[in-house]
Amino acid sequence: MSRADKRDTELRAMIETIGCELAIIRRAMPITRLRIEQARDRTGLTSLLCPALDEIDDVSRSASVIGDQVTAALAKLKE
Repeated sequence: MSRADKRDTELRAMIETIGCELAIIRRAMPITRLRIEQARDRTGLTSLLCPALDEIDDVSRSASVIGDQVTAALAKLKE
């Protein structure tokens, strides 16, 4: 296996930073979803908060796709 050049090292650091930020999003989303559910249940603001829950689900799915791409990019750098 050859040594990574400066470009590969910098690219790896950038991708790893994306992965770390993504981990923060993944950790926060379930808590945010729970808070919105609780607000909906306690206030009865269903028409306002149900679309917000749908948006939270969209963000969570997107975060999952991004995570897969980060993993694939890091694997490609190891080749």
